[in-house]
Amino acid sequence: MKLNQEVLLSFIIPVYNVKDYLAQCLESVLNQIDDQCEIICVEDQSTDESYSILLEYKQQFPKMNIIRNAKNRGLSYSRNQGIKQAKGRFLVFLDSDDYMGPTFVEQIKASLEQTKVDIIAFNTCRFEDKGSKKEIITHLKASVKSPDERVLGAEEAFKQLLKDSELMVAVWNKIYRRSFLLEKGITFMEGILHEDVPFCFKTLLQAEAIMFLDQAFYYYRIREGSIMHGKHSQNHIKSIFYGYLDSLEFWKRYIRDHKHDMNPYIEKYLENKYLHHMRIRMKSLGMPTLNFEDPIVQFQWEHFNIYTCADTYAFDKLADNQEIIIYGAGMVAQKVFLEAMKHSVPILGIAVSKAKVNERMYTYRVKEITKYIEYNEDALILVATSKKLYPEIEKYLIQLKFKHIMFIDALKTKDYEGEIC
Repeated sequence: MKLNQEVLLSFIIPVYNVKDYLAQCLESVLNQIDDQCEIICVEDQSTDESYSILLEYKQQFPKMNIIRNAKNRGLSYSRNQGIKQAKGRFLVFLDSDDYMGPTFVEQIKASLEQTKVDIIAFNTCRFEDKGSKKEIITHLKASVKSPDERVLGAEEAFKQLLKDSELMVAVWNKIYRRSFLLEKGITFMEGILHEDVPFCFKTLLQAEAIMFLDQAFYYYRIREGSIMHGKHSQNHIKSIFYGYLDSLEFWKRYIRDHKHDMNPYIEKYLENKYLHHMRIRMKSLGMPTLNFEDPIVQFQWEHFNIYTCADTYAFDKLADNQEIIIYGAGMVAQKVFLEAMKHSVPILGIAVSKAKVNERMYTYRVKEITKYIEYNEDALILVATSKKLYPEIEKYLIQLKFKHIMFIDALKTKDYEGEIC
């Protein structure tokens, strides 16, 4: 690399037990890079010959960087280590059992010369490891892909992707401006599986501009024993739940700082990428009891119902123009709040019996119910809590002389089949 020459692309390649695929992965990059590219391989204490293969390639290509974790830490940790070491203007996340198309670097460099974006997304060729089946997975429908390069703002891109794409939550079919990730403080959530889902949620919503290339550069291998295609386990469910909680917290901050009409789209994202997959895995494992190390997360899980949170509520049952006070601040209340917002229900406030300091639900401050005493004649208290708390809450609200009390059960749609928490 010439002195003071900018590194344009940093290829971050986590490596763990991929001896049969690693050579193809590395050569797909080494055969096309130039002095404006760097390769960072993060080896995660493989138990096969993967590390030895890396050392052999290092002898042939001395500029290839190898980081070896002190112990096995997982994919997210390895990617985060790569981000810390990277010098490139854009980051490329390549899984070590996949490979890049031969014109990737050339085409990406040409696209970067034309516009300034935070993310560039491209198509994927998905293929079977032991088979001949191949298919091209595109980001956007043909009707919106012309011309070959299309730049969209974050919110427009998020809406379009949610309608059209099944691969919006993968990081390897996109490249990311490194300064954008650093500025927003976006890293991979460590200690979980399916780490791409919360990462993509945060990046897609915060990017100033996203370019879509109608070309398949990434070759994605479907193989037995991989993280994505292995058997369902309790760890899968836990990981999805951790990601769901993380995305909810980000959503709260995002709503507070942005004016937008994204709620229905974000709700659909959470349903499609989290709740739907949790249901499938829970059903396949016979609805197991889960134990989380974090007692707070354990409490959240025990008061969470993946069937209820996906349900809609019939807000047309409410009186026209009657102001609503939602009683509760947990996951059921959050779901009810979002549905109420979507249906333009007039929300007076969010209340609980004892509020925490500075506690908020999205744009609303959570207050103690006694702060709303002056509305006890007219406002409707919509109780959105665990069902077992209903008797105690009803007794308390009656003591405070609230005249209009409704429990969320009364708003369940006729298609509802579950039980609230």
